[in-house]
Amino acid sequence: VSADIKWFNFLFYSNTIDRVVEDLIQDAMSKGEFHNLSGAGKPIVYQNASTTLDPHTHRLNQVLINNGYSPEWITMMKEIREHVALLRHNIAMHYAQGLNNLSTHAVEKFQTGIRDINLKIDRYNMIVPILRKQMVHYDCGKELSTIRAKPHHYIKPELDQISAKVLDEKDALHSDPINWSQVWKDIKAVFK
Repeated sequence: VSADIKWFNFLFYSNTIDRVVEDLIQDAMSKGEFHNLSGAGKPIVYQNASTTLDPHTHRLNQVLINNGYSPEWITMMKEIREHVALLRHNIAMHYAQGLNNLSTHAVEKFQTGIRDINLKIDRYNMIVPILRKQMVHYDCGKELSTIRAKPHHYIKPELDQISAKVLDEKDALHSDPINWSQVWKDIKAVFK
């Protein structure tokens, strides 16, 4: 039996079942069987209870959300996505300017950013309560080749101002390496 015939049979039987069910509901409504239901006329309170999440964690998350806070894993997921979009935007700007051979500094910045994101993903995967919400690591080489193919797809004008500020702050954090010999001298001086 071909796929078209199977699809036709599926549609025919599902439409038939829908019509029968609709007729039964209409018949019950005309007999008045739905008039004395509890909660009639009240709004439905939807409780999204996950079977994989224990009830205490679900309730805690619900209290936080109701008071304007979000669980840590949700904010971390948002930060990861924003950081990836920002890195992609910055590299795409290089490619859009016709710089097919990126400077080593730009590539190093991108690799450092991807490494930071992958560390965040590791922390995120440890705290996310739902298994299907876990994330996989980003591959720097694949990201660069994907962005090189369609740089204009990743350029977002709203990220220009954020990009300069965030990356300058990151450079400030990474540009001043710790002088460990001086740190140990200071620690020894404290304990003398």
